[in-house]
Amino acid sequence: DALPEGAAWIQRLGRAMRAPFTRNWWINRFEKPEGEVLVDGDLLSWSYLEAGVLSAISLLVVFFVILNHHGISPRQARLMAKDTKNTYFNKDSPTYTYNGRTFTGHDQFYALNEARTGVLFSIYIMQVFNLFICKARLRLPFGRFMFRNKRTFLGFGAGLLLLAFVTYVPPLNTVFNTSYKSIPLYWLIAVGFGFVLLAYATARLLVLRKSRPINL
Repeated sequence: DALPEGAAWIQRLGRAMRAPFTRNWWINRFEKPEGEVLVDGDLLSWSYLEAGVLSAISLLVVFFVILNHHGISPRQARLMAKDTKNTYFNKDSPTYTYNGRTFTGHDQFYALNEARTGVLFSIYIMQVFNLFICKARLRLPFGRFMFRNKRTFLGFGAGLLLLAFVTYVPPLNTVFNTSYKSIPLYWLIAVGFGFVLLAYATARLLVLRKSRPINL
């Protein structure tokens, strides 16, 4: 005879309460699932703690190098941003004087826009390097296989052209607060950080091969 509904519910509750005290319950909890996992600890670590931090550092370096080229040091940029009485880096901002040099609102505005432009191109360049690294997730990011897919390079070129169009065409750079006076020379800073990211990814993979050969 079937158990009454209330008694069956009590039995299920009892089994659920006893389960954490069994060996199989804990084995099932810590056993890694078979197959490929789309999001795991390694991916999150790479995205936010490793590649993410290196990319953020490259963007900050490019941003402040460009501002410093215009005579605004990182310290002065911080003080100007924290000023509660005046709002700087706009066209109508008050004139700012530092070390005998005068920065009009126009100077501040275009210096900031040029720094923003450098950051945009730096983001793109770092993501290009990151794409190559992700294509070689289980092996070193070197070799002919990295260049087999020609569509990848067509995508790079199309993205670069679109970014240049937004940056250097006057109606669009006004909308996106970019500068057509931006010098491509500053992009080399991001390229240098891209090679640092590539070297780090190579060293990381070699370490993982030694520590977790089965997973790789």
